[in-house]
Amino acid sequence: PGGMVDAGESVSVTLKREFGEEALNTEELTPEQKRAAMAHVDELFSHGVDIYRGYVDDPRNTDNAWMETVAMNFHDETGELTQRFTLCAGDDAGAVKWIAATPDLRLYASHADFIRRLVDLHRPKGVGAGAVAAAPASKTARLHALCEHAGVPLSPELFDVLMSLIKDVNAHPSDMLATLQAMALKATSPL
Repeated sequence: PGGMVDAGESVSVTLKREFGEEALNTEELTPEQKRAAMAHVDELFSHGVDIYRGYVDDPRNTDNAWMETVAMNFHDETGELTQRFTLCAGDDAGAVKWIAATPDLRLYASHADFIRRLVDLHRPKGVGAGAVAAAPASKTARLHALCEHAGVPLSPELFDVLMSLIKDVNAHPSDMLATLQAMALKATSPL
């Protein structure tokens, strides 16, 4: 589940509201049922880990407006909390079900990158990346991966520069990496 942050709403409130609306259909529950469901949501969502914050590759982006997102992981190691939920698609969700987070999922926009990060987060120590190391599909995800590889943080300014270059080097990630490494050297060189 996901959605837009309403005016004056915090991201944590949005996450719980959207989960309730889209995965539990809380809008159709009685007030008592909704309170009980949202108490379970509050418990599950009490300890989250940021997976990603920032710009996302989205078909709705333009030169003057773009999507930014916060992706979080709320992990229920034992399944005790999630078994309390009766999933039921609501609001604008067509269907809802629990699925395994695997690196081969085909998802919308930058969502596949979020799943890769999730899989990396929960991979047992000492287990290699394997398929997770496959090249991210979106331009944004490729930029993040290249920046991580080059050891350069992807700032909004750097993102703009790289997006202007990507048309020329899209077929040659090594050229993009060389550009990033040169930028990293320039940024760390004394004036």
